[in-house]
Amino acid sequence: MLRGAGAEDRFEEVNRRAVEAAMAARDAVGRPDTAVAGSISLGVAVDSCCAPRSPRRARPADAFSEQAETLAGAGVDLLALEMMMSPIYGVPAVEAALETGLPVWLGVSAGLSPDSELQPLDAEGGSFDGLLDALLRPELAAVTVMHSSSRRPRRRSGP
Repeated sequence: MLRGAGAEDRFEEVNRRAVEAAMAARDAVGRPDTAVAGSISLGVAVDSCCAPRSPRRARPADAFSEQAETLAGAGVDLLALEMMMSPIYGVPAVEAALETGLPVWLGVSAGLSPDSELQPLDAEGGSFDGLLDALLRPELAAVTVMHSSSRRPRRRSGP
């Protein structure tokens, strides 16, 4: 995401400043007991694996590890994994987040197939049950369903 803004070299700074801003907002409203979550989404891995390689993030697992470590080091209270739709990205994201020792909330995204079957939102032949089987770990603090669709995709007609 930062590459598109020409700020890829500011990855750590941007993540740390985001945590600082969230903590300052929490403190400004007098709610010191409010948890600050560090968000890790699919975007960090897609950017890492689909663009020219960064020496620091050669694989999606490296990108997730770097962001999880950066957010944990900045002082977040928990990590929230967002829009995990595939084991390809979800498994390394869960593993990287859990390695920090912080509580981890897993957010999966679901939708309905043309046959009204629950499936990962970005399903490519995978099932929602298969996604959960791959991602669920006893160490997770919470599992949420997010950015999901209740509408079935339209069936295409013709060639």
